[in-house]
Amino acid sequence: MAPSRTTRKNVKAKSVSKSQPKTVPFLLEIGTEELPSAVIPQALEDLANLGQRLFADSRLEYESLR
Repeated sequence: MAPSRTTRKNVKAKSVSKSQPKTVPFLLEIGTEELPSAVIPQALEDLANLGQRLFADSRLEYESLR
């Protein structure tokens, strides 16, 4: 008996879009229950400034930091 042969079908690979990469929302939640309320406004400003620098240094685009 001859060995069975399998036939190959030409399968097209899914085309990868070369346009904009897919983005997804990202939420960073930091618990502040133990922090005095007086330090929160400055901490939020510092965190936004640090985030902007980190994203820029990493060449990552973002829509907003709040």
